[in-house]
Amino acid sequence: MTDCFSFRFCETIDNQRKSVAVFFPSIIFLDEIAKALKNDVAHNLIPKNVYILSFGNPSVTVDECKADTVFCNEFISYVGNIDKQLIFLHADRSGHIFNDSNTPIDPTLERSILQSGMVELFKKHRGLITSSYGYHFTKPSGDHCDKFIRASNLLVSSIEVSFLAISLLPYLKNNLRRIYVDTSSIAYLVSVSLGLYGAFDDNIIPHIESFESYTVLKQKYDFVEDQSSLVIISATTSGSLAKRLLETTSFSKNQIVTLFYTKIPKEQQAIFNLSSAIPGGILSHRANDCPFCNRKSKVIRIAGEQFLPENPKHDLLIIKKIDFGRKRQMFFRQFAAESVLLWNKPVSSKEESREHFFIDVNAALSLNAEPFSFDMDKNIRRYVSRDLSTVIVLEDSGSQLFSERFRSYIGEDADTMRWFVPSDLDDNELVESASVIVIAGAITSGRSLLAISRKLRCIPPRATIIYFVAFSKLQNDESFKQLEKDLCQGGHQLIILNHCPLPRIKEYTKTAFDWEYEALKRLSGSDPFGDIETVLPSLLLDRFHLLDSSSSDSNQLFLPNPAGLHIETSAYFCFLG
Repeated sequence: MTDCFSFRFCETIDNQRKSVAVFFPSIIFLDEIAKALKNDVAHNLIPKNVYILSFGNPSVTVDECKADTVFCNEFISYVGNIDKQLIFLHADRSGHIFNDSNTPIDPTLERSILQSGMVELFKKHRGLITSSYGYHFTKPSGDHCDKFIRASNLLVSSIEVSFLAISLLPYLKNNLRRIYVDTSSIAYLVSVSLGLYGAFDDNIIPHIESFESYTVLKQKYDFVEDQSSLVIISATTSGSLAKRLLETTSFSKNQIVTLFYTKIPKEQQAIFNLSSAIPGGILSHRANDCPFCNRKSKVIRIAGEQFLPENPKHDLLIIKKIDFGRKRQMFFRQFAAESVLLWNKPVSSKEESREHFFIDVNAALSLNAEPFSFDMDKNIRRYVSRDLSTVIVLEDSGSQLFSERFRSYIGEDADTMRWFVPSDLDDNELVESASVIVIAGAITSGRSLLAISRKLRCIPPRATIIYFVAFSKLQNDESFKQLEKDLCQGGHQLIILNHCPLPRIKEYTKTAFDWEYEALKRLSGSDPFGDIETVLPSLLLDRFHLLDSSSSDSNQLFLPNPAGLHIETSAYFCFLG
């Protein structure tokens, strides 16, 4: 913990070399200045100038700094000339900044200092809550957005809050009696600014009251709307709350001020512009025209008086006809109840990783199911060209078995071709290659095919590449179209016989089986860091060994009943992860 707040800023808009500002709420400590400069220079270039900013008249002067030999030596080693590069500034209760001769500094420099310090705190304390692909937010206004500003995240240190409070001082008047805030989480900042201002009529400090943001528009709120009131809004991306307050109350535009904003109408008052601190901005849409909802992203409502994400609700999941598209329908029509689609299965005996959704290509090929077999034979005849000289087969057993269909169709000519697995590919051997076929039993993301395509860039321009895939687990049409676009540049072909879109479970994502396994492992005695004082009952110990063996038996999905009997699934049971 330090007694100051330091940050970098540009003195002018086009200035490429930044200066350092060190802020003290009251008393200035030379050793803290030296420490701040040392930490700053260790991570950045030497600053142009050093500005010491305090509230009220500085407790230390430049002459006193020069008289301190230790400080002088440290300043010279970190920065340079103390006479030219050390500048003392101070702010007063008007919210403006003055130099050591009590002259107001240039307004552009003042704005740069106050704005840059705010941006530093916004980034440092993560004032922006960002969504992911799976969820987004609905603001108190009802609009849906991908990011949400939480002003309260910045209010961590009293020193930093004092710095932010300087920018609020110009909006305070000595006749204020009450300040309305849209969330009590910024009441601390407002309270500090009142303490800095200090000069109120009859020494009565205004009281602070929260009107709970957009709640005030749904139910009548008893505002006192005379000139002794001020309204402070924490953050906005459009100025809509201030606009509604101006429409529904008698407050003037000079009585409503917004702390943080990205966009705001010119007629409204606002302090801190966050647009430079939020790359890409904040995407906000009406609820009935939300692209996030259209892609099935979950909505998290920002609710409550302090703008917190509401407690999650467990909604009833209804599987509709539209969720079971034609591609999935074709797959299950041929392979349902045939032990082709498995889960939680090791990729191979050589690898420890497991696939949450696994298509057993060997089992599928052995069925000779229609129309899969018909499509396979038809496409082999269609795409096996006369100048085919190279066949690349992925190394898994399913792809190897799938390639046997090619061998049986090609016949004796198969012996004259070069057969490779990806690990054996050599650019020198492919330079003069004619047409190439790449055979894959099943793909999840297409990364293996993309890796092979990069190695095949050296083949002659007139040669063709056919990517022949038995099963695709790509999660949606967008993923398929992107993969097809990447692989088919130059006139090549991607042939997929059967699509079965499945949720993408990445290798670092924990599945329900992983969570269960890790919970039991701590108590099983096999984890050296586990709870050795607890002994698992035999039923749970058997369950642990079952999970440890990566079993995908559909009759072992659930724990047995007290009698030791398992819930057996029917032949047409559908497991949704």
